[in-house]
Amino acid sequence: VLRREETRNALSPTLLAELERALAWVERAQTVKLLVLQGEGLVFSVGVDLPAVEALPPREAWDFFERGRALIRRLERLNVLTVAAVNGLALGGGFELALACDLRWAHARAVFGFPECKLGLVPGWGGIRLIRRHLPSSLALELLARGDYLGVRAAHAYGMVSRIFEGSDFENQVQAALEELGAGNA
Repeated sequence: VLRREETRNALSPTLLAELERALAWVERAQTVKLLVLQGEGLVFSVGVDLPAVEALPPREAWDFFERGRALIRRLERLNVLTVAAVNGLALGGGFELALACDLRWAHARAVFGFPECKLGLVPGWGGIRLIRRHLPSSLALELLARGDYLGVRAAHAYGMVSRIFEGSDFENQVQAALEELGAGNA
């Protein structure tokens, strides 16, 4: 669980280190068959915690983005089923985390996008490559060029999200869906 609800689960250097440790543990574990990523509260992740990264010395800030790219690659290559349980906003680096997972299940309030594109920036952790894998090229390029957001229904229609959940019991619905997969005890 991405646990920084006060920052809408923004990806700080500390949270990135926690994700790296969690992936390392999963990579070593022989019995883990499933990894579910979810944000605390009503947001998956709004992406990189820019104030925290801007406070770093330049070399450390560069390293942060390099580590983020490496984390995304590791997540893609994990030898377990990965599910992004997107309970709300998935923006920037948070969207990249979700795209790197095998499956994306989302609450009806979920919204996806790369707001950094509105500032003339590109997604820093491989988002261009990831979005083009999940959406038709013309839609992906338009989404990137304009910095538009994609609602959950459109994401589902394009196959980027495989399940949409309604109501206030998102975690229970995700657990039930995991059990349907036969992975509830993994």
